[in-house]
Amino acid sequence: MFVDNMVVVMKAEKHMSPEAFNSLSREIRALFQALQQTSNTLHQHRGINASMRAILELLRETAPQTVPEMAATKGVSRQHIQKIVNELLAVGLVERRDNPGHQRSDIIALTRKGRAEFALLIKREQKALGELLPALSTIDTPLVLNALRQVREALTLTNEKENEDE
Repeated sequence: MFVDNMVVVMKAEKHMSPEAFNSLSREIRALFQALQQTSNTLHQHRGINASMRAILELLRETAPQTVPEMAATKGVSRQHIQKIVNELLAVGLVERRDNPGHQRSDIIALTRKGRAEFALLIKREQKALGELLPALSTIDTPLVLNALRQVREALTLTNEKENEDE
């Protein structure tokens, strides 16, 4: 209900007020934390945490890539991604490939085992989270997705401008 109410407030105002933006930001952070905890709980028996799941998802949805590329995509440090990749390498879910463009930065790709594991994670999530869907039936999903996309794109532009000014 909060998200629907927030979208109504956003639509009623010509521009989002700072208070509405702060409320939206808090709710997004709380949702991110809840999703992270849910992922950790659902997959702990498989030895997969939310950070590992996020890298598996990134590699499944994009092409194999280097650790610095993943870090740039996620907006985190290379060291953070390297730690997660090392955990995934240790259990055989990703592999290193030679990078013809850079001798010191291998390309990281999903293994067959990694693809299969990610498919199992998704099935488990769909089953567990599917029980929540009836409670979320009143949410106008396209409207919420559009609002979140607009906020993300505005923030991305702001960050790019800030980086250019430095």
